[in-house]
Amino acid sequence: MSLLDTLETLADVDQPPVLTHRAPAQRWQQSLAALAQAGGPTPEQYPMLQQQLAHIHQARMSGKLSPETLQALRHALGAAMGMATLQGRSWLKPYGYAGDFQVIDDIYQEVRCSDPHLRAWDDYFHAQPAVKAVRNRKAYFKALVQSAARAKGCRPLKVLNVASGPCRDVAELLAECPDLAVHFTCVDLDEQAIAHARHLCAAWPEHVRFLRTNALRLSLPERFDLVWSAGLLDYFSDPLFVRLMRKFMSLAAPDGEVVVGNFSTHNPSLAYQAWADWLLIHRSPEQLRALAAKAGAPVSQVEAEPEGVNLFLRMRASANLAPT
Repeated sequence: MSLLDTLETLADVDQPPVLTHRAPAQRWQQSLAALAQAGGPTPEQYPMLQQQLAHIHQARMSGKLSPETLQALRHALGAAMGMATLQGRSWLKPYGYAGDFQVIDDIYQEVRCSDPHLRAWDDYFHAQPAVKAVRNRKAYFKALVQSAARAKGCRPLKVLNVASGPCRDVAELLAECPDLAVHFTCVDLDEQAIAHARHLCAAWPEHVRFLRTNALRLSLPERFDLVWSAGLLDYFSDPLFVRLMRKFMSLAAPDGEVVVGNFSTHNPSLAYQAWADWLLIHRSPEQLRALAAKAGAPVSQVEAEPEGVNLFLRMRASANLAPT
């Protein structure tokens, strides 16, 4: 069957009981190609594009959209799904994984493509609630560390930052608060992420150290006042989530805290993230608290950044929890 035949025989997700000829995938392909030809969506077109991506995602999840047809739809955007745009890099994964350190750092800095014919796609990317939530978690982290440092008084705060990525948040905090008594141990598996972060934090060698290791194999002799992981747990299944929580709590001091991020089931950008192949395990506050209880956390609570998309599970460590 040709690609056109595949596009023509796809069921219309708006009318699931009736299969319609030449709809809707051919319309999607034509609409996406027209947007690409016009240089990307304008803000007035965002709702229309978001609705179209939601229909594509619905068709994909229901099994009515084949992987081959989805690829054809992505290719309809041409260079807009290439390495020059953030959505293209999310899809192509030049570092081998979704949400790599460079994409995250470009989100933090609101980087946009210099090509005027592609810039609108980065504008659309940065307008997403999920992308705003990633930026918001940087502010959340900086406020969290400052609050924890104040609670420590004159004693230095020891922070373990797991899956630390670009460390733009760490560098900004140290630049903004030069007298803050804090020491960061930043852990990442990607050596290129560590090289990038080490460069950003080069001015504070006495405040930051880096370790390259797998979070699941992490073993350290010391204990930390704060164990933080912003964007790791929503890639893991529930059993691995619980396993990591047990490890994190074992690395926290008896009066320490573990704080981890996870995207919420309330995510208006879900279809767009799926389009860019940035797939996460979304969890509700209730699910996060239940997983914390399974991990043995004696106390837990869930907070959110202003978009309500990125949740933060906060747990007090158990002093007698053994490492796993």
